[in-house]
Amino acid sequence: MTIRRFLNAALIAGVALFLVAASASASIITYNSGTSPAVTNITMQATELNGNVVFPDFNPALGTLTSVLITLEGDIQGTIGLTNGDNASHTATGTTSVQYSGGALISFTSSFSTGSQTIGAFGSYNSGTLTGTNTGSDTVTSGLGPYIGAGGSWDLLVTTVSGISVLGGGGFIGASQTTDADAIGTVTYTYTPAGTVPEPATLSLIGGALLGLGVLGRKKLFRQ
Repeated sequence: MTIRRFLNAALIAGVALFLVAASASASIITYNSGTSPAVTNITMQATELNGNVVFPDFNPALGTLTSVLITLEGDIQGTIGLTNGDNASHTATGTTSVQYSGGALISFTSSFSTGSQTIGAFGSYNSGTLTGTNTGSDTVTSGLGPYIGAGGSWDLLVTTVSGISVLGGGGFIGASQTTDADAIGTVTYTYTPAGTVPEPATLSLIGGALLGLGVLGRKKLFRQ
């Protein structure tokens, strides 16, 4: 083994052991509506939504923030009415969709559907209460300043756009909807705890590994 190869091997081993030690020191903390401090959600109300989900700041006393995982759940409920404007029966499906936007970070759609329904001549169909749910998320790893503060909070603007579509019916089916929606947030902060340093056992492991590589390299160098 040449000196250059030995030094490269030792460097790679040292970096790998350091990364293992660093990853072991990462911690997480999660806030939702059931924690203290709690996330303030948007309660179920008629669409369209245009309001804020309020998240607790990351407390810098805990350590150094490295990433923020934001999750938004959108639950919807409502009814769909279908009417047949023809003198013959038609089969159709009505679907209500609610497009959620969480600022510029999160976008997803929640929906509910009547399923396939056959409606007689000049008849109508009313669904009763239907429900749907979906989630979206985003992880932020840069520009973390707005998420940090002692005892403060930050807002995520949540808006919705809802609509209804009809599949089938030959163009004779009319549709109507009522729709309520909510927005439920969760945030998970990943951070390095304040004052974190490699544990003595980890430092011993790194030192021992490098020492071992040194002895091995020395033996091989003397053999050449």
